[in-house]
Amino acid sequence: LVLFCLVQLSWQQGDVVRALGDIFGRAAAGRNLNSQQGVLNLANNLRNSILSNPALQSRILQNDLNSCDGQAPENCKCTDGSTIPFSINYDDNPCGNRGIPELCYCPNGKTFQPENVVNNAVNKYGIPNCGRSQEPDYCTCEDGSTFQLVTVQLVREGESPSSVPNRCNGGLPRSCTCPDGRVITRNQVISRGIVAIQDILG
Repeated sequence: LVLFCLVQLSWQQGDVVRALGDIFGRAAAGRNLNSQQGVLNLANNLRNSILSNPALQSRILQNDLNSCDGQAPENCKCTDGSTIPFSINYDDNPCGNRGIPELCYCPNGKTFQPENVVNNAVNKYGIPNCGRSQEPDYCTCEDGSTFQLVTVQLVREGESPSSVPNRCNGGLPRSCTCPDGRVITRNQVISRGIVAIQDILG
């Protein structure tokens, strides 16, 4: 889970401050970040601000989590065998419905797995999780109802899967429970996510 939270942050003046102010300001003008739509709006605002701001792009590329030594990856190979240009400007899964990015290629000849970058960020910033390649058994909504994160739908060729039900009445889960019984709260993830954003962009 990647969650963002609207908070008052202390930043140095410059392009980064203005960009982040725009990001969080537009989120505040929209929906609450305890809603799924609010988080999606914030993620889109963040993406659009990065795309339009060379200062933010530079900070991200210079982060030590970037395997490409300060450059953007050229392209990525998907699990379905297709190759896509690397970009953050995708609205949906760039690999389509049958794959996910599996291996990305840097201009310097290095390669990396996006999953490893996520795991490295989770470890570096102490973002609570259930463990490498472990998903929560279930998540709990504010009203106490629970649901499993993954719904597998088998469909016949040429048919479309049914829409995924709206969980937690459009809100984010209050917590998720790992296979080992450990409970991770929404606020724990948000607070560590803020630290990651501050470090990467600040």
